[in-house]
Amino acid sequence: MFHATFVAPFEAELARYPPKAVWTEQVLSYLDTYMGHIFERIVEQAYPRLRGKWRLPMVSEWGRWEGVDREGKSLEVDIASIASDGNMLTGAIKWNRRPVTIEIHRKHLRMLERLAAAGVKWAHAAVKPGAPLLYVMAGGFAPGFEAAARASGHPVVLWTLRDLYASGPRRPSKAKAERR
Repeated sequence: MFHATFVAPFEAELARYPPKAVWTEQVLSYLDTYMGHIFERIVEQAYPRLRGKWRLPMVSEWGRWEGVDREGKSLEVDIASIASDGNMLTGAIKWNRRPVTIEIHRKHLRMLERLAAAGVKWAHAAVKPGAPLLYVMAGGFAPGFEAAARASGHPVVLWTLRDLYASGPRRPSKAKAERR
């Protein structure tokens, strides 16, 4: 996929110019967008392996949702998955370079509320306080994110790149165990 996106289209440039110049002038500005889509797939693949450590539910169907609210405004929910226990698992996945602020959580909850108001059936289940939220941010979370997110009444789980790529039977740290 990377080859088809970034190498094949620039074969002529790679034959004429130093690879670093092609990287800097042709590839780098598109890399974060590309990685955002790939990162969502990585999270989906990691979920079955990691969910038990954080006491997340099994999901019968992994998905995302894109559409519009009642006013026709575009909405995108990175994780909109039906849990085997009947709840909805929702959340956000971001390929970020810097820690994200609590605004990601607030925006996510506002989207769920707008979807529920628009009559989207699964969103009604997702806004219930017991519905779990999973936030996966490559660059981590700003101080205070977890405490503020937990105040919403939802079980909140936070993953970073380190969590996704940890090898072995590593258990969540005490701080992460408190996130459950």
